[in-house]
Amino acid sequence: MARAHYEERKLDNLIDPDLQKQMNLQSFDLFAEIAYCCIKEKQSQRPDMNTIRTGLERALELQRKHEQTTLVAVEGTASNHLKGKSLDHLRLRLNDIEFATGNFSETYCIGSGGYGMVYKVELDHFDGINVSEIEGKSKGELRKKYSSVAIKRLYRRLDRQGEQGFVAEIGTLSNCKHPNIAPLLGFCDEGRELILVYEYVANGSLDNYLGNMDNVTNLVWAQRLQICLDIAHGLNYLHTHINGKPTLLENMVFVM
Repeated sequence: MARAHYEERKLDNLIDPDLQKQMNLQSFDLFAEIAYCCIKEKQSQRPDMNTIRTGLERALELQRKHEQTTLVAVEGTASNHLKGKSLDHLRLRLNDIEFATGNFSETYCIGSGGYGMVYKVELDHFDGINVSEIEGKSKGELRKKYSSVAIKRLYRRLDRQGEQGFVAEIGTLSNCKHPNIAPLLGFCDEGRELILVYEYVANGSLDNYLGNMDNVTNLVWAQRLQICLDIAHGLNYLHTHINGKPTLLENMVFVM
């Protein structure tokens, strides 16, 4: 099957889409040629191991150059997007986050997904201050709070979706204050780290809550309607009160 797909130039049909997004075309073409030669029917037509090794080294070199170029292109983009915004009160130091999480120890990890890892820790942060409340105040004058927070450490992805979501979420939630929306308490974009800090929601995610059989049994119809109404209030706020901003539903790539 692999031989036929190579000869018919249909190898794309055999490749996982997520892997394909990562591939440098020259690197993959070289790899495919080597693999094709290795599965030729006649042994005499197959390359020796030294030729294979040399070819794979070249393919890996091309891929690494491609990845390095991509990372350099996006490095610092998040910081550039956030320049000029009144967000200093939300910036947290990487050293403080590393200390609170034990350098991102598994001990504090409470979840993971396609975009990053989530940690629950106790952390100093500014106390849910909206941008409109900080005018005329220095960072040292703003009130602080020590409480449980959820820290999301984003993966650096070649497709840049994590970074785009990072910038979009800060832009939206930094202007958002609503009882049905978990507030953004801070962020960190030092070096290659992209980190978001939210208020810790003690009851967990709604799907996990509803998936608990005890809750399913005890949750009466009026409570279910109230949950739906609270969600509707939050979504309506995002759609109508973030002036001049794209809505969160259009921007967000990841959710808590």
